[in-house]
Amino acid sequence: MTQHKATVLLALLVVLLCSINQVSGHFRSGTISWTPRSLSQSNLIDFEVSIGFQYSAYTPYPQIGQNYSFQSQFNYGYNGDSDTIILFINFIDPQTDIASGVFKTSYTYPAKPNAYIAYNQDKSRWSALLNNANQPWRISTQVVIGATVTDKTAATAPYASPVTNILPIVPVGNIPMLYIELITFINSYDQVNFDLADPDLMGGPSNSNPPGISLDGAGVLVWDASQVPIGYYSIQLVVKDSISWTTVDFILNVFKEQGGLKCDSSCKNANAFCNFGTDCQGCNPGLSNPCIFNNGPYFTSPTPGEVSTVTFTAGKMNTLQVGAADANPFGISILSSPLPMGALWLPGGGGNPAFFTLQWAPTMFDIGTYVVSMGLRDDGGWYIG
Repeated sequence: MTQHKATVLLALLVVLLCSINQVSGHFRSGTISWTPRSLSQSNLIDFEVSIGFQYSAYTPYPQIGQNYSFQSQFNYGYNGDSDTIILFINFIDPQTDIASGVFKTSYTYPAKPNAYIAYNQDKSRWSALLNNANQPWRISTQVVIGATVTDKTAATAPYASPVTNILPIVPVGNIPMLYIELITFINSYDQVNFDLADPDLMGGPSNSNPPGISLDGAGVLVWDASQVPIGYYSIQLVVKDSISWTTVDFILNVFKEQGGLKCDSSCKNANAFCNFGTDCQGCNPGLSNPCIFNNGPYFTSPTPGEVSTVTFTAGKMNTLQVGAADANPFGISILSSPLPMGALWLPGGGGNPAFFTLQWAPTMFDIGTYVVSMGLRDDGGWYIG
């Protein structure tokens, strides 16, 4: 029997239906990818919409493995057709008030070769943003019917969109030269290119990427974060090849770098930045110096290497293990972009050292390539992404 494979790129790669409250500004991140069902059904398109949103916008709060109505429409870009986005929740981080999930849907376009713009657009972005606060958001992709590519075996295959993903909120220090790499997969064996999205792609004329930010040809975001106020900034990038494109929208959290010294977790002002032990109050009296250095968490074995390709087999349960450690006595949590439909991080694993397990049993309909980005946060408030 032939085993069919579903591939994941790692960036380092009873159904309960509940509803969102009418909370303004719950959107945090999003991207769309699409694949024709087959060469003979090239106008039947399977979409995957990944969205990160405000965890506390929901009542009751979302739970891992549940289906939630995002109360926003996914528009197919033809004949006015759309569907309500029902997210399968596959990641929650209450500390950063983030939940994320994926919506899978299919649509049959006219068979004649043509191009359409599929999108999700709504109001409004987060009010805490230092750019684009309370503005509409839009994520979109160009669907090209009838396009084909030649795969590595010289066979003709249907063209599929670029695939990318990133953490909904990426924490970054306010350092002079900030570099963030966007991991992307394309099946066209073409040159992948990257652009900063224009205001219309982002949702309207009042939207913009932060001033001074740039993007090199390899998909690396470059920014002098030392010259901007501390806070949250929305970013949208365009990933494209010679046939089509898709957008990815996310947030950068610029925080103040202060030398890595923080008050011990036993202190009344635990995790506060400090220079001397006397800056920390009400700490464990057994500590000789409660102002401790924190290099932050880091990945360990058996974590795959940065920008690794991991192959999962359709029709069986697959697991991926991630290890982490911290030089200081802090617990560690995993951070994640939205996962493929049905994939979940198993509960637990947040000690030090820590081990996290991603579990997924893909079906034949899940065969394809996905990008998963991961990060770490320790209880001292330090991140790696």
